[in-house]
Parts: sequence; structure tokens; C-alpha cells
Amino acid sequence: MLTDGQMPREAAVRTEEFVNYFRYDYPRPGAGEAPFTVNMDVARTPWDADTRLVRIGLAGYDAPREQRPAANLVFLLDVSGSMANSGRAALMVDAAKAVIKTLTISDWFQVVLFSSNAQILGGNQMPDAYRLIQATKENKDRAIADLDGVSIGGGTNFQAGFSKAYDIIQTSVPQEFTAGCHRAILFLTDGQCTDGLCDVDAI
Repeated sequence: MLTDGQMPREAAVRTEEFVNYFRYDYPRPGAGEAPFTVNMDVARTPWDADTRLVRIGLAGYDAPREQRPAANLVFLLDVSGSMANSGRAALMVDAAKAVIKTLTISDWFQVVLFSSNAQILGGNQMPDAYRLIQATKENKDRAIADLDGVSIGGGTNFQAGFSKAYDIIQTSVPQEFTAGCHRAILFLTDGQCTDGLCDVDAI
């Protein structure tokens, strides 16, 4: 389309597709070296020979697993209809599984699925559906198995997903169902909010 001199529709320009095109396996610094490496590429802009495109990538030191502090993680996974395109859902599930497998007995986690609404992986009726769970082998194996059965469909409601994720963290802290450390939400999506509140600052 661009080579024919035509501009695409605004809705068809998806920044995340450009970002995901590149590889990110940058060389990392070793122990005792600089905290991160800087990797740069420069190329002539295809549509303007007088300008250049610059890509800057940073890669931090990858500490050995045994040195990693305990983690409290909520996996927030987009299972809306758009994730069925181009193998996005399979890629997301594989990424979540890979991270879950690295968790240790010191870690606590939970998996939230969201489309038009949000629910816990395995269903909101699970006895531990509203708090973090310890990363025991049993809990990790159950989560990995449940991820294989995830259904894709519906809209994309960021607000519902983040509300559920924050509720889980806030509920877990006073009940001491945590690793007693910093908390993080691992958000995996194709980036298009369609339902609920979509303003990032407001969310």
C-alpha cells in the first residue's frame, strides 16, 4: 500500500506490530561490569532519504536465578478475540508458562484472564481465586495445565483486568499470602482496548 503511494487507515497502523518485529536478544553485561549494555542501529528512512531511523536497545545484567529475590506476580493475560490472530494467544500462553516454570517455592503468583470481563485462571469459584498462591510444584503444574485450555473470544477490557489484578494483590498483603517483597503485574496483550475504560492514565 505504501509503495503504491496510498496511506493506510489510521486504525490499521498498529505500533505494537512494528515493535514486535525486532529481535531483543541483545548481549548482556557480565557480573561486575556495567549495569546494562547499549545497542544501537541506524538506517536511512525509507520514505525520506534525508533522515535516519535510530533504534536504541538496553539489556540489563541477568542475575543467576539463585540470587533473584522472591517475587509476587500476577499474570494478566488478554484472551480477547483479537488474540486469535497470527498465533498471538499461543505466543502469550508459551511466555506465561515459561515464566511460571522459573518460579521458586519462595514466590507467590496468580493468573488473571480478561476479555470483556476478568476471571481467575481455573474460574472465580476456585478456593484461592482472590489471592496469590504459593509457587509450589502442584500450583505451577495446575496453572500450566489450565493455560492449555484457555478459550479466546470477546472484547478487550483493560479496566476489568487491572481491577482484578490489583484486588488480588491488595487482598493478599494483609493475609500474608505474599513473598513479602515488591509486587508486579505481568501484562500480556496485543494492545487494543475496546471495552470499559480505555484511558491509560485513568486506569
